[in-house]
Amino acid sequence: MTRDELITLLMTYWPNGTDDIPRVRRGNYDYFGAGLQRRPGSVPLVAPDDPDARQRCGDCGALEGSLHLVGCDMERCGLCGRQYSSCDCQRQADTPRVPYIDWPVVCARCGELWPIFFQVPDAEWRHYIQTDRRREVLCHPCYERIQTWIDTGALRPPPTGCSR
Repeated sequence: MTRDELITLLMTYWPNGTDDIPRVRRGNYDYFGAGLQRRPGSVPLVAPDDPDARQRCGDCGALEGSLHLVGCDMERCGLCGRQYSSCDCQRQADTPRVPYIDWPVVCARCGELWPIFFQVPDAEWRHYIQTDRRREVLCHPCYERIQTWIDTGALRPPPTGCSR
């Protein structure tokens, strides 16, 4: 969202300038963004599994391809790619800002979009998931399947396509 678009939205929904405008503070600006997203006549948010539709940032409301509002926790650092608000990079005035793009979370094994997250103790994760895949996302059914295969792997070999 550009500066002019933001000013236009503010003037449209707070024309008197006397109404309380939610403050934009780091870590507490989602109320401000949500207020702008719910304006009358706005296009409803599209399904997250539609790759051709432009999504909005859930925190500041920026459309894909545009820059986040200043202070948005979802903004990425233009130097290291990590979260802008918590990275330690030495930024200059000419450090590039990263436009918002909604990258879906996908199960690395079956490809399910936006799997539900679950927690596993670190030792258990290290036991069942090979070293080069430990930073990947797995859906719970795939994790349970891998767990079962490893636990029963020596007892029941997997079926083969060969017949003797």
